[in-house]
Parts: sequence; C-alpha cells; structure tokens
Amino acid sequence: MKMNFNLSLSGLGNEKRDTEEKAKLVLWKCMNKMDEIATRTVAVDTGRLKNSIHLTPMQKGAREYILSDGVDYGIHLEYGTYKLSPQPFFRPALHQVQKYWLPLFQKEVYG
Repeated sequence: MKMNFNLSLSGLGNEKRDTEEKAKLVLWKCMNKMDEIATRTVAVDTGRLKNSIHLTPMQKGAREYILSDGVDYGIHLEYGTYKLSPQPFFRPALHQVQKYWLPLFQKEVYG
C-alpha cells in the first residue's frame, strides 16, 4: 500500500520561491512524522511489516513523497478482511499529522 503526497503551488507571484521552499519543508516534516507514527503504531507479529514501512525520497526539498508499507498484506491489515478486523496504521498517522503536527510545523516554518 502506498500513500502519495505532493505540492501543487499555483497562482503565486514574486513570493513563489520562498513560499515553495517553506511548503516543501512543512511537507518533509509531516511525512517524516507520518513515517514515525505509522512505524511506531503498526501491529507487530513478525516485525516484517514494521521494518518495511519506508518514505521515499529520504531527503527534504522534494515536491512529492511516497510512504509505503513494502509488503503485500499491509492493505489487509489497514482495512481488514472478512476474516481479519482492521488494524489501521497509515490512516491514524495521517489523521494525527493533519490534526496536530501540520499546524505545529506550519507555525514553526511560517512564523
């Protein structure tokens, strides 16, 4: 399972370069926090899924990031199946970042 996040900045005037760099930094901080939260909260049986969660690219300044679980069964754990109750790890990480961390990072970066 993959979650893609990217920046789309349009309609900006002379402030575009500075705004874009700040937005990239906020996105980088949010994606790292999502990676951290998902890795920390995922259900662990063998540890394979936990060890397979990864963020690409692993450097700040990108306009797009992908957070993936790296295994074929992650989606079944996230959403559940008829035999398995859902044990979400990506969606709670996203919600926590949206609710708490994004405003914090925006204030930190934009002032």
